[in-house]
Amino acid sequence: MIHRGFRRLLFCILLFSAVLPAFAHDSSYTLCYEDQPVPPFIVPFNGSIHELGNGIVMDYINLAANAVDMTVEYQPYPWKRCQLSLKNGSVDGAFVFVHDTDRENWAVFPMTDGKPDDRFVYLSQYVFFVGRETTLTWDGTALTPADALVQSVPGYVAESRLITMGFNPVVSLQPKEALPLVANGRLDGFVMDSVVGQTLVDQLGLTSKITTLPLPFMVQPWYVVFSKQHYSEDAETIEAFWTALKLIREQQGEAITAQYMR
Repeated sequence: MIHRGFRRLLFCILLFSAVLPAFAHDSSYTLCYEDQPVPPFIVPFNGSIHELGNGIVMDYINLAANAVDMTVEYQPYPWKRCQLSLKNGSVDGAFVFVHDTDRENWAVFPMTDGKPDDRFVYLSQYVFFVGRETTLTWDGTALTPADALVQSVPGYVAESRLITMGFNPVVSLQPKEALPLVANGRLDGFVMDSVVGQTLVDQLGLTSKITTLPLPFMVQPWYVVFSKQHYSEDAETIEAFWTALKLIREQQGEAITAQYMR
């Protein structure tokens, strides 16, 4: 049923693709992504990975690639391996990435006037998932108590920021491992995207035991990024792809999201 509705979306994409540059050849890219559940943005594949219905971000990418004649192959990796693969050029691009200046050394973000622009796939709010009896507090600047056990997904910018603040991970934990620990009080807090986290909390049956702190830890766009080498070889296609992503998000994002948020 989901694919029928998306046929209409694809027709709309084809209509606005006329405003994008025309290319004389197909461009082929290998994109890596995190091999952990990120619902509703990346969900278990229903048939072909290139079909619609595999998550909000996957649908955006497939529609944008179609609009600019970009052939995409997908490679799931652990997140740190995905980043390393982009650094060493064994993949052409990756998603989803939060910008920081260190990553600019080996990844190309959509930029305008030297700053990341609005050609992102999603504006994420990272929040603290905590037990309902928590004593943890976050005022937007300071996290207390200072000896709290708080961490985030390995390799995420959120993890780096927590470590800079003095909150070091005890062991590496993925969200499905961390949330039950939060629920039973063995972990004081876990930082992740609010929508992904709440979806997993619901799936794990922990809604009565876990809540979130009121203020977000950080608000950051999610980007599809590319290797410096591949960008230098095919910048025109990549720029058009980013523009298509923005158009899809703005013009069709509400309808696409609704398919997953019922």
